[in-house]
Amino acid sequence: MAHREEILRQARKTYRAILNDGTFGELFVGGEHPSQWKHVFASVQSLARLGRV
Repeated sequence: MAHREEILRQARKTYRAILNDGTFGELFVGGEHPSQWKHVFASVQSLARLGRV
């Protein structure tokens, strides 16, 4: 969870590189919404709209 989309994208990129899995993680920020909700990189604002923060 972070406040900025750029930080979320960088974190997901790092996880993908370390795990050698180009499909790891979904973003929940801006207009992007996860479909599986297994490994989610979410903005504080997006989670607040769901009432989960």
